[in-house]
Amino acid sequence: MANSLYIAAMAPGSGKSVIALGIMELLSRRIRRVGYFRPVVPSGKEPDNNIRLIKSRYNLDLSYEEMVAYTHEEARDLVADGQIETLLKNILKKYKTLESKCKFVLCEGTDFTGVGSALEFDFNAEVANNLGCPILALVNGRNKSPDETVDAMQVAQESFEEKGCTVLATIINRVSADRVMAVSEQLKTLGLETEPIYILPE
Repeated sequence: MANSLYIAAMAPGSGKSVIALGIMELLSRRIRRVGYFRPVVPSGKEPDNNIRLIKSRYNLDLSYEEMVAYTHEEARDLVADGQIETLLKNILKKYKTLESKCKFVLCEGTDFTGVGSALEFDFNAEVANNLGCPILALVNGRNKSPDETVDAMQVAQESFEEKGCTVLATIINRVSADRVMAVSEQLKTLGLETEPIYILPE
């Protein structure tokens, strides 16, 4: 059984923070020492809201600094300087230090802040692989038809698998309440009803 999970959204506005909170809620009921890690946070000017919330709510005996590796600006500068290997190496180092103190670590991927979705996807896939974490793929179903929603879900799964990632499950989030059943039926039509795919209404 894996002792980690990496939440990776496919686009901004996917409700990743709420999903991270829900997964932490489930984990905290079953595992005593749960850690939380963000490879990259949006800003260094003030503490990341997600880390502050989860650290406080679940009384994590970890410092803020232990739960984050880089700010978006720092990571962007390293990538621009051609130091992606240094970036990944240092993220792994921070993660391993945290992992040694926990029985399970939930990692929350980046926020699509100021970069192209393709670049951000590649980065999250590479980080998850480097850390050895299976992925919880998060698809944004907001304002999408059932066909568009299922297509986006399949693209997400196939894209991660092409990168060599292990996709543990997929969540389709923010689906209009009146389309949830139609999305579910579409999954059945494709023979995917037994796959670990979860639909959450807006």
